[in-house]
Amino acid sequence: MRDGLSYILAGSVMEYAPRVRYNELVINGQYRGIYLLVEKIKRDKNRVDISKIETTDNQGDALTGGYIIKIDKETGSNSGAGWNSLYAPYSGAWQKTYFQYEYPKADDISYEQRNYIRNHMNTVENSIAGQDFKDPQKGYRKYIDTQSLMDFIIINEISKNPDAYRLSTFFYKERDSDGGKIKFGPVWDFNLGFGNVDYCTQGNPEGLVLLNFNEVCPGDGWVIHFWWKKFLQDETFYNDLKLRWKYLRSNQFSNDRVNFVIDSLSNMLGQAQVRNFQQWPVLGQYVWPNYYIGNTYAEEVSYLKNWVKNRLIYLDKVWEIKDSNVTEQENLPISIMPNPGNEIIQLKFTSLVPTGLQMKVVNSSGQLMYVPYMEKDQNLLELDIKSLATGVYFIQLTEDKQKRNIKFVKQ
Repeated sequence: MRDGLSYILAGSVMEYAPRVRYNELVINGQYRGIYLLVEKIKRDKNRVDISKIETTDNQGDALTGGYIIKIDKETGSNSGAGWNSLYAPYSGAWQKTYFQYEYPKADDISYEQRNYIRNHMNTVENSIAGQDFKDPQKGYRKYIDTQSLMDFIIINEISKNPDAYRLSTFFYKERDSDGGKIKFGPVWDFNLGFGNVDYCTQGNPEGLVLLNFNEVCPGDGWVIHFWWKKFLQDETFYNDLKLRWKYLRSNQFSNDRVNFVIDSLSNMLGQAQVRNFQQWPVLGQYVWPNYYIGNTYAEEVSYLKNWVKNRLIYLDKVWEIKDSNVTEQENLPISIMPNPGNEIIQLKFTSLVPTGLQMKVVNSSGQLMYVPYMEKDQNLLELDIKSLATGVYFIQLTEDKQKRNIKFVKQ
């Protein structure tokens, strides 16, 4: 249920998450219990939808994508082919972060393609490590799609996945002509999440894996790379992450929706689990690395639901938006819709658009953003926000030295 829950939640918000089906398996007439069939991560128009790259695509735009890279144990069909990061995971670490070719496969990727994606990732890493890493033009935002990054963090933190960021971590790059940015995902491997691990991060529903794993488990052979803490040092990104969390909690990740998914899985497996545990009588027994051991199926489901409930409460607390330092409008004779918005938002004045009105749009750090707008009617302004990254912004209106701030969210 933990893996199924994770992929279903991820599939409701991310560009792609592996689809799942539950099965009862019989081999040669012998019942083998419940299995979860999960799509493999691969390049495909219905999976990771990036350009197919041939061994002959060794120059120009074709060389720039698409690629799938992973951070994981050095096992599997690629035999661990890849390269070490230029940077230590954290100061003083003896471990190295190792990037592996996932697509094209190590046996298929050409010399030029190996060099291109390795050099590109070196550039990305330099931008994260550099002094200008927060700058939207010079820093990591130039190379990384931040919404996919936010969703990747949120899915892994909902489950408190101890493998997150350091193992089973995938990201991909499309051709430059199709945007060219690094996107994080698909998510993968949640069997130790949702309070099912008795080592390192432990099974209690508090604590962020991203911030805590290296401190509680510094001797592990695989630790979390420096990227992840650095991302949260960008106040704009961290504020956007909190806004994304707030939005999802009112929609795809509401208490009602999450409980509905858990109840649906529990009910669907209700009869099959009896046969499964007759075949595999592990209820009431410790199976590595269980944090909790329920004596019955109902107890296990109840533990999962209570754990998720407490985890959501914790994340609501640590990702609470505190914007008391921002002065917003009160009873302002202007309405904004839709908010959140994606492409076009409109400012509607109760009277005529004031003559001499000055307007600018800034992000939550106060940086000026270019947003085209036009007057659609005598009391209506239309703003084109398609070029903005996902996050919170403020429209600053100035008229006769009177200033007003209107907050909106770009989805």
